[in-house]
Amino acid sequence: MTKKKLGVQFKRHDIKAPPKDALKDLVNLYKAAEDEASYVDSEKKFFHEETDPLRKIIEKKRAHKKRIVFVSILISLSILAGTAFAGFLYFSGHRTFKNETLELTIAGPEKAKLGEPIEYQIKYVNTGDVSLEEAKMNIQLPHGFILDKSDPALVNRQININSIKINSTGIITLSGRFLDGLEHEQKLVATLYFIPSNFNSEFSSETSLNTLLEMPKVEFNINYPASVTLGQKFNIKIESKNESDYPFEKTKLEVTYAAAFQFLSATPKPTDEGNVWPIEKIMPNSTEKEIQIAGLFAPELTFQNEAERERPFKIQLLALGVNEQYYVVAEKEIMIKISEQPLQAYLIVNGSTDNKNVSLGKILTYSLVIKNTGAESFSDLKAKVTIKSAPIDIVDWEKIVDNNFGQIESGENGKVIVWTGTDIPKLETLKTKDEVTINFSVPLKSLEQLKSVDAEDLNDTNIESISEIYITDGTETPPPPVKSNPLTISLNSNINLETKALYYYTDGTPLGTGPFPPEVGKTTQLHVFWDITNDLHEMQNIEINSTLPKYITIVGAANATVGQFSLDEETNNISWKINSLPKTLKEAHCSFTIEFTPTDKQKGKFLQLTGNTTLTAKDAMTNETIIKTKNIVTTALEQDEFVTGEGLVK
Repeated sequence: MTKKKLGVQFKRHDIKAPPKDALKDLVNLYKAAEDEASYVDSEKKFFHEETDPLRKIIEKKRAHKKRIVFVSILISLSILAGTAFAGFLYFSGHRTFKNETLELTIAGPEKAKLGEPIEYQIKYVNTGDVSLEEAKMNIQLPHGFILDKSDPALVNRQININSIKINSTGIITLSGRFLDGLEHEQKLVATLYFIPSNFNSEFSSETSLNTLLEMPKVEFNINYPASVTLGQKFNIKIESKNESDYPFEKTKLEVTYAAAFQFLSATPKPTDEGNVWPIEKIMPNSTEKEIQIAGLFAPELTFQNEAERERPFKIQLLALGVNEQYYVVAEKEIMIKISEQPLQAYLIVNGSTDNKNVSLGKILTYSLVIKNTGAESFSDLKAKVTIKSAPIDIVDWEKIVDNNFGQIESGENGKVIVWTGTDIPKLETLKTKDEVTINFSVPLKSLEQLKSVDAEDLNDTNIESISEIYITDGTETPPPPVKSNPLTISLNSNINLETKALYYYTDGTPLGTGPFPPEVGKTTQLHVFWDITNDLHEMQNIEINSTLPKYITIVGAANATVGQFSLDEETNNISWKINSLPKTLKEAHCSFTIEFTPTDKQKGKFLQLTGNTTLTAKDAMTNETIIKTKNIVTTALEQDEFVTGEGLVK
């Protein structure tokens, strides 16, 4: 196949340019330069002309473009948000944790006395379906809490737990005591930090417990004159008595002296300050050695008014607490009056010049001390002690013991015992710087003797006592009598505890099981009863404690009409606690079943069923702590009228 060659021919045309005008081109060039100088202004004018249709078209297009961009961004954000929410829903459905699956609690006392050993238990339980990792417990101790022991160890307020497995339980035990001011809030705070195994973030749970502080059972026995004269040397005798069941260490007795008091000496000697006596340790249920302080008020002392004659002394027992600070565990204030009369008298009951609380059936032991601090003798003195018991006279006057045989008379304010020089020679003539002491005792009636008395009247009964010394100076108008310090004796409630074990009830119905008398190798069950009676005042913080021998076990639950019964399985201690017993509730009862199986070594012996049982309670009216102890309970079953045999193991 042959290719044909195409021939293309182009025809030439001549294009003629217009003729050039050089002069016109030069004029146009200058004009262009002028127009360029005013370009900016002309452009501005062009675009700012409201009626310019071109400007409107441009602005409209720009606005349309902005709307397109805004809508595009909004759609993009909506897509992202939807994706994130969908992811959240997905992961939430597959990774969850609820704080409710961790139980965090604190068990401890709601009330505690200063210095009393106490224990807190912080318990955590993982009830969820994931383990808790990197767990640590931060503990904020109460303000005045002295930590003696922590299990596990507390380091820098933190305990590392590490991992808490599913359905696992842990307990942190804190043991210690409080020494602090009663005004401070005592709050234990525990915070548990952890990371659930299906999370990367940290969670926390917090709990707390408040404890109210109370003063401990520490008292002072203080003997001091009710009044003294200027320049008269006198003594203040102080005994510290710890009635609690725990010791106090690193303590000190501190006396704040009255204004213008001049310290002379003391036994034992105080520190350099002259008013502080260090006591390294006060043992439980003990009395410290007496501290005797001697001093006087300067003879040149003057008074602007009668009130200035009253001079207060403050006695405090302090114990070392946290931050090397001392806190008050006992405090008392006494008042001594500066008198112009050189004849002084003060009244003592049961070893103290302070007011007392006593129980029915007890004995009041009185001492009347009369001192001549002047430069002259006194003759023909008459001493009187007035004892007023109202609204009910609870004094058993027929059984009063007075070796000086004073005369008992009826007065306007009660019964009066009178002594003269005929009875006591020193009242005939009391020489200068000499003294005489008159001792006598007054028994109180028992509740049995007062069973016909209205309980409300008995509830309000107090005994008021005061002494008066009459001076016979031969004048027609003798001076007024010298009065001693007044004393008020308040009546404690008659709370009582009875303990017993029975095989048969009081009507003969069997309560126990197994052989009685007990037999070797055979199990016997008996019932133990604790019975409280109370009539006069409301009682608070009642606690009954005892201990079971190792061979005794408790069967079933105890039956208490009020309060709570508990058993410490480690120590075999048993206790019954009642927060409050109003005076309208005259009785409270608790019973429990015990069982034992005698061994060959116990054959022919009585078995101890419980140890000594102690009742401790606070009288809400007198604030006195009452302690009563009952003896051990044995298989002798003294209160069971229906058992046969002596209770010896066969």
